[in-house]
Amino acid sequence: NGEMQAYGTKVNLDSEARLEAFPGAELLEPHGKNVMDAVRHYLDHLNQKSASVPFSTLTSQVRTEFARRVKANEVSDRHAESLRETLKKMEARFGERLVSEITTDDLRKWLKGLPLAAKTRNKHRGYAGQIFNLAVDFGHTTINPVSKIKKFAERSNEETGEIFVLTAADTRKLFQAADPEVIPYLTLSYFAGIRRATLERLDWSDIKFAEKRAIVPRYKAKNGKRYRVTLSDNAIEWLRPHVRESGPLLAISRATAADVEAYACEN
Repeated sequence: NGEMQAYGTKVNLDSEARLEAFPGAELLEPHGKNVMDAVRHYLDHLNQKSASVPFSTLTSQVRTEFARRVKANEVSDRHAESLRETLKKMEARFGERLVSEITTDDLRKWLKGLPLAAKTRNKHRGYAGQIFNLAVDFGHTTINPVSKIKKFAERSNEETGEIFVLTAADTRKLFQAADPEVIPYLTLSYFAGIRRATLERLDWSDIKFAEKRAIVPRYKAKNGKRYRVTLSDNAIEWLRPHVRESGPLLAISRATAADVEAYACEN
């Protein structure tokens, strides 16, 4: 009667609900929370879960989005290709798991389990972060769990002893053993210091032979910035027999730099 007088007849918990509420309130008290705090928190979880999708669905959405970005020249083909590589690995691991239920610990364990060097795991960590940023944008989760994962420590080349230096004599042997189709590629790599990924995108029209320089367009450069590379006299001499007005610098299907170096080592 006293409770009815104080709270009215609309507030009426059955005995089972009261038995559950009392210990629940006691468990929450040390944390400074009450039963309603717990209810609101769980409702948020349920709402987020109902708005989420399986990771395989997110995979399809991310592929579509990056295809659009490549077409709009917002990202490079190589960037999109690397992200798709990470996406494929993540889909194999998380498949039908709801995106909102994939935790930081889940992702950390996945990254640690990759049989790869720390540098490569860090690469996948970066792309995984981009994927979950899109998941947040799509409304499939409210947080990016990758943001709490620290980069893996990478040992320097000095520590691992993985620095290899070719002497002038070694370089001469390499060039003498190389297929003529590979000489322009090797020349711009060894004598101009242009990155492998950039060389694979360059065209002979980017090489200004008369001006003794190579022009790397913005959309072919790593950081999206156009730059020029001065060609030394020895680079010019190696390039001279192979110069064309246009066309790829290297027929990748015929040979790669790795093939040439392996052949040179054997000979």
